[in-house]
Amino acid sequence: MTAGVLDTPTISSAPLSLIADGLEANSIDAGRAFAEHGLTRTASADGVIPLSRFAGLLQTAASAADPSPRIWLTGRAIAAPSLGSLFADHRSEPRLGGLLSGIIAELNAIQTGSDFSLGVDADVCTVSYRIVDPSIWPRSRDAEFTLGFFEGVIEAACGLRSGFLDAIAFEHGRDSRGEIARHAGLPPIFEEPTNYLAFPVGLLDAPIVIEPDPKPTAAWAASPPISRAPVGDEVALAIYRRVGQGAVSQERIAEDCGMSERSLRRLLREDGVSFRDLLDRARIAYAQWALAATDLPVSEIANRAGYADQSAFSRAFRRRTGRTPSTFRPAGPAARPHD
Repeated sequence: MTAGVLDTPTISSAPLSLIADGLEANSIDAGRAFAEHGLTRTASADGVIPLSRFAGLLQTAASAADPSPRIWLTGRAIAAPSLGSLFADHRSEPRLGGLLSGIIAELNAIQTGSDFSLGVDADVCTVSYRIVDPSIWPRSRDAEFTLGFFEGVIEAACGLRSGFLDAIAFEHGRDSRGEIARHAGLPPIFEEPTNYLAFPVGLLDAPIVIEPDPKPTAAWAASPPISRAPVGDEVALAIYRRVGQGAVSQERIAEDCGMSERSLRRLLREDGVSFRDLLDRARIAYAQWALAATDLPVSEIANRAGYADQSAFSRAFRRRTGRTPSTFRPAGPAARPHD
């Protein structure tokens, strides 16, 4: 597979100044955390930084914090200022649903190797987020920061108080930090397939109470036109967005890529790439992350990776890595880095 978005995921450096302010407002030494990862408050020359460095920044910023959820609160703290700068173009939306849709579309454009989505199931709406590149971890503080940001956006845009959420879920396991329940009004769920906030679907029709900017100006650094990635890379990203949430079919991936199965097969063949190989690589990469970063049972990891049963998963894992899942997993939770 040619080098693509999963090899070097990036994020716009435009929010760094706001994030530094948010960290300091929550008594975190932003200067130390930024310096440790070679970052400054100002945007980089090319407008982007590696996503791994950004996730590391937030992980480092939390490392010396007490049990209070300072990174979650940092995400909340930058929500209102972001609506007046980074996302000013969307403040004219009359309803929350339109505002969230616009912000999510923009985030998907400026942060690669990730998946932001807005979904509705019956009377529940979810805002979900996940870094889909399993090589980027630990990343738990990034998830907390992002969900805190979305909670803050909903509060600031609609003039709400906390207590409107139905659920908060994280893909990482519970650790000694991140006591979010006291601030969000409900205890988070851990080791879920993705990170998400859930709230009543009726909130999507809530009116926006902040005034629109009379002359909105996008604050993101200008980027050069992006040429279409090789189809193998495009399909790989679509697979990584799905893997970890059950079976992944070629039909669904073709739909995600906006093409028919026949076209997908033809383009992959022309690119010299096998769908089966891309899927197997993504499954095993996800499994390696889950084995190292969570306490999920091997049977559950097999299920989430889309295998028929644990035996099929173990055979595939050994074929790819030369090891069994049980020997790959660290000895115990204490031996694993925080995620």
